[in-house]
Amino acid sequence: MLILLNIRFLRWSNTFLVKTCLSLPVPAREKTECFIWPILSKLIDEAIVRPESFKKTGVRTLIIYPMNALVSDQLGRFRRILGSEAFKNYFVEDSHATRVPHFGMYTGRTPYAGDAKLSSSRELASTYRDSYLVSPDADAEEQHRQELNIAGLKSINKYPARNGEDGLSVFVDNLEKNIHNPSPYDPELITRFEMQNCPPDILITNYSMLEYMLMRQREANIWDSTKTWLQESADNKLLIVLDEAHMYRGSAGGEIALLLERLFSRLDIGLDKVQFILTTASMPLDDMDSINAFFTGLTGKEKDQYALLTGSKEKTDDHILVSTDIDALASVGSEQTQNRSRD
Repeated sequence: MLILLNIRFLRWSNTFLVKTCLSLPVPAREKTECFIWPILSKLIDEAIVRPESFKKTGVRTLIIYPMNALVSDQLGRFRRILGSEAFKNYFVEDSHATRVPHFGMYTGRTPYAGDAKLSSSRELASTYRDSYLVSPDADAEEQHRQELNIAGLKSINKYPARNGEDGLSVFVDNLEKNIHNPSPYDPELITRFEMQNCPPDILITNYSMLEYMLMRQREANIWDSTKTWLQESADNKLLIVLDEAHMYRGSAGGEIALLLERLFSRLDIGLDKVQFILTTASMPLDDMDSINAFFTGLTGKEKDQYALLTGSKEKTDDHILVSTDIDALASVGSEQTQNRSRD
């Protein structure tokens, strides 16, 4: 993974850091990597070149999706990369940073709505303890079943990414005390209150929740911290990722464009402080006038301010072997993969 990261960084460093990108059309998995690697590149660049800036909290990247299902899928991708021990070691050793990049999903599924209450936090702690931890009071057979369940969840990136082997245990213990303060080395922020107290570098949400967040006082610190970070340096720019950008055509595109205007007003920034990545696998390449009009209408930037990246199909063998841990997958029941509170 680290070799791949370095290659991607070299590819993007001279293009993306000064350009907005429109990526189309590429296979779904590669389309995701089109924005994951630039996000990581920007974070590493800041941590190494501007370490004092990186110490400050604030949203560096805002990923907006049209629906919750897509948000949950991307959360797994970030768990797999940023949540790995290898990435943490690589990042800290190269940047000498005193924290790692944080990411979090902030949607209607994120626990939990309202104020942070002891009773609600303890209920959430019970849910996480039963779902993600091995009970010391269980017999050997039950503990083995729980271990298989955890292994299965990790194999499909459904296990929350906290720091160290006991990271989730610490999170649960803190919930019992109604404490929502993540460690500097916790990659994933889980509750709304963690993100309100410590705004994540990468905020993954949908446009409906973003609209609520811009109106409510309880999320004010997220935007205030981001605004302060943006004002610290001319090099600090907000990256907005609009995945599945083709879904923002017509009236939906008008709504998201107006929502972005409200966001920029809240942060007191102009388009010069914003970069975009728009990705889609459903855009025709034979009509550049339509592509340019779509880009400018959605982002407000001029057509000469973006780089168009396209993909190509790669021929694969008819017989592809996929290495799968059958026992681990079989241990994951439908309740683990479908329970909204655990997405």
